[in-house]
Amino acid sequence: MASAVPPLDEGRYRRLVETLEERHLVYTHDVHGVFDYVSPSIERILGHTPEEFRTHYTRYLTDHPVNEEARRHTDLSIAGEKQPPYEVEIYHRDGSRRWLAVLETPMLASDGTVVGVQGIARDITEMKRDEERRRETEARYRTLFESAGDAIFVADVDTGQLLDANPCALELVGRTLEEVRGMHQSELHPPDSGASELFARGKRAPGDLLEIDVLHRDGRRTPVEIHGSFIQGAGGRRVVIGVFRDVTARRAAEKLQSALYRIAEETSAARDLNALYRSIHEIVGGLMDARNLFVAIHEPVTDTLTFPYFVDERDPNPGPQPVGRGLTAWVLRTGEPQLVGPERFAELLSRGQVEQLGTDSVDWMGVPLRGHGRVFGVLAVQTYDGRERYTERDREVLTFVSRHISTAIERKRAEETIRHHAFHDYLTGLPNRLLFFDRLEQAMAGALRRKEGVAVMFLDLDGFKPINDLLGHAAGDHLLAEVACRLRGVLREADTVARLGGDEFLLMIPGRVGPESAEKVAAKVLASFETPFPLEEREIRLTASVGIALFPDDGLDADTLVRRADEALYRAKDAGRNRWFFWKEKSADRKTLVPQPR
Repeated sequence: MASAVPPLDEGRYRRLVETLEERHLVYTHDVHGVFDYVSPSIERILGHTPEEFRTHYTRYLTDHPVNEEARRHTDLSIAGEKQPPYEVEIYHRDGSRRWLAVLETPMLASDGTVVGVQGIARDITEMKRDEERRRETEARYRTLFESAGDAIFVADVDTGQLLDANPCALELVGRTLEEVRGMHQSELHPPDSGASELFARGKRAPGDLLEIDVLHRDGRRTPVEIHGSFIQGAGGRRVVIGVFRDVTARRAAEKLQSALYRIAEETSAARDLNALYRSIHEIVGGLMDARNLFVAIHEPVTDTLTFPYFVDERDPNPGPQPVGRGLTAWVLRTGEPQLVGPERFAELLSRGQVEQLGTDSVDWMGVPLRGHGRVFGVLAVQTYDGRERYTERDREVLTFVSRHISTAIERKRAEETIRHHAFHDYLTGLPNRLLFFDRLEQAMAGALRRKEGVAVMFLDLDGFKPINDLLGHAAGDHLLAEVACRLRGVLREADTVARLGGDEFLLMIPGRVGPESAEKVAAKVLASFETPFPLEEREIRLTASVGIALFPDDGLDADTLVRRADEALYRAKDAGRNRWFFWKEKSADRKTLVPQPR
């Protein structure tokens, strides 16, 4: 049975929260499951404010099956039963899923009645993700960690003479048993491999391990791990039995595993896509020759290829181009990884499957990047050096890591899209109110330091509503997008034009700006409306009215400037439209044009 506790005292819980580690969340809810206290740490852990979270505990639970058990624990806590710790999956404010480890206990009134539940939760998302990554890695790489057949050599400890070798050992060095017998054990290893260590084996404890390269007859080097066991042979001869285990696969697997972990890390750590691409280049370079590497992205709307990352010893970035019939387009069309040497490329050329683009390479290797059920790009490497050739193993490795690279790129692109939408208008692509105010505040701070000014212009289209009503919202949206494009065209790169909503726009002109220069900009803006707007085989004549406020004369904060520019706009509307007004009553009239669809 749960013990009685004093009635809920929010101050008591606040003091308790202050003593907890930052990663913990403290909460209470009533017997109906509605939170009545949530510690401020929820904002860091789940992105919500405490006020937002004061709702029923099930509101933010995901559809994960584990939450059925979580509900059962909470129901039992409300019934007065003390519960063991449990886990729950819950939605973050940004829509992502987070894991919490939860411990709940009933709260009892002095008469033993359950008055609610108090709980403490800890964010274990990263721990759960690490567990999942480990499980996935173990499942995917099981075959990579299988041991190859072991090579066994027998040698005289005192003389170092090889006495015997098994078939796997003979295959390892490419020699016959007759050739191996009588060789000195140091002849198994390259001169620069530190083979002298082998002669100290007799002084080492049995079971010692040594990693060293073994030399094949044709010059190939194979890294091996040697385990030596010493025995007393016939006639008192001391021999060592060396078990040579090929660690090529292990070293490759370690590199691959390390690469995958790095991809996962860089996906979160990279500031943007460019930083992610640079990290991917470095990671792939640790697995194979990647001095020449590029990422190509297919833009389905325009059916073009762009190359957001392109590093090459011979050719510059080709820039956006039609998909065409190059090797990159071939991978895009087939959706299959391709390793193309000189012979294969000549064959593809003769069949007309590809065409020559860029400088000839010795080997070219490209793999598709997949996401959301389609091939959205290509990751490719190439070499111009005949001494560095790609193998089927390289193709397999690049194909494997490309799956993780695809996920990383898609995730980072999605993050950048979300970030863009958070600060831009969905219809016109212009900055929204939030981004405009942020830029305005920065511009005002810079203007104060440099003793300059900032002009804020509030622009509203004249007669837009009748056009919208006559031609429909789709046409109206198209017209707004055209207006946005035209406004961008008349402003400088340092200026900002934003859409507030409807047919209202804000313009910010920083620098050495005063009434005269602001008038010139306003005149230029209104003059841009003199050219009719093409719309559904019509030409729409449209005008605009503008209100202007100047920093610092008309206001010292962003809200005041925008409000006063809005007030000036209404004076321009009242004065007949198609004109601008300054907040301090400076005005200029222009010929009024009535928009008429034609």
